Amino acid sequence: MFGDLVYTWMAIRLARRTGSQTVTAMPLGLDTPSTIGLALVVLGPAFTSLRESGMESRQAAMMTWYIGMATMVMMGLIKLALSFCGGWIQKVVPQAGLLGSLAGIGLALIGFTPLVDIFGLPLVGMVSSV
Repeated sequence: MFGDLVYTWMAIRLARRTGSQTVTAMPLGLDTPSTIGLALVVLGPAFTSLRESGMESRQAAMMTWYIGMATMVMMGLIKLALSFCGGWIQKVVPQAGLLGSLAGIGLALIGFTPLVDIFGLPLVGMVSSV
């Protein structure tokens, strides 16, 4: 919450300085792609790998938490470094292209949820989907 308030304050300050009402801020926190990606690509495999290596559940959970925190710090540093390229990217890439990743994630989730139901009962799901 504190980070969101800081980013909001920074956006308001930038809007006043530039006179533009179209200023936004990118907070480092819970957003759908990062949350899903972090859980499915980093935390899940890390916990599974640690458990398979013989570590007990509590130790594996703590190590997974450390891995998650280190990943968040790295994501923050990458976002900070790339934030200086934001204006250039907005000029070079059309606005529709900037929203493409968000639309892609939405379509993937819309398509993935029914697919999970289909593969939950493969015989019934495959016959009913044809």
